[in-house]
Amino acid sequence: MNKWTLKSLAAAAMGVLALAGQANAAVSYSYVTDQQTYDVQNAGDAVSVKLYLLETLSGGSASVISAHGGVSGVGIQVARPASGLASPSKLSAALRNTADFPTVDNAPPAVTDTGVKWFEAIAPGDATGKLPGATTNPLPNALFIGTVTVTAGTSAGKTRFNLLPFDQGGGNTLTNDSLDLDFDSTTPAYTGTSSNQALSFFEVNVVPEPTFAGIAMVVGAAGSMIRRRRMA
Repeated sequence: MNKWTLKSLAAAAMGVLALAGQANAAVSYSYVTDQQTYDVQNAGDAVSVKLYLLETLSGGSASVISAHGGVSGVGIQVARPASGLASPSKLSAALRNTADFPTVDNAPPAVTDTGVKWFEAIAPGDATGKLPGATTNPLPNALFIGTVTVTAGTSAGKTRFNLLPFDQGGGNTLTNDSLDLDFDSTTPAYTGTSSNQALSFFEVNVVPEPTFAGIAMVVGAAGSMIRRRRMA
């Protein structure tokens, strides 16, 4: 094999590696909260849940949001699917991020036990949109959307709440030059929030404190086991 053939093979190999690197690079969008599960002990306890738009970058990918003028508007739904609990936790309030997105469709958002949805946008005169990862956003690569309050139900167990695009027919989460982050794109390449709905949820878990009678039963059972072992 001559040196020119070796050089050609080496160049081809480098090209394959470069394409593989590009294929592994990815940008993905999802709606997330500051934690996945919120434990409470008493019915009627209020839980404050912060909502974010998360931009996930892998394989050396660059931020699409930054390259396209920031985010100009966000649309989001919080929805409680059917629950097997007799008295599940319920939504009770919602607050938009009006500091970054002062323009809204109506105020305040209409909240029911099972859902709330809203749209918020930057001021008409703003030249650029909002970027993830700012000092006001405690989650890296995330953009703060707003807060919902959940009131714990009387049934022990987990109540799930899904985070969804506000308008799946058109999408309301947009960059400043109108890229729709709710749907997949090939130019530029990214995965939209609609494709990540299986991972976009949070749960409120009602875990009652043990009663005195319950603690006494546990202690009594433990004492009985110790006595049996001694007698044996």
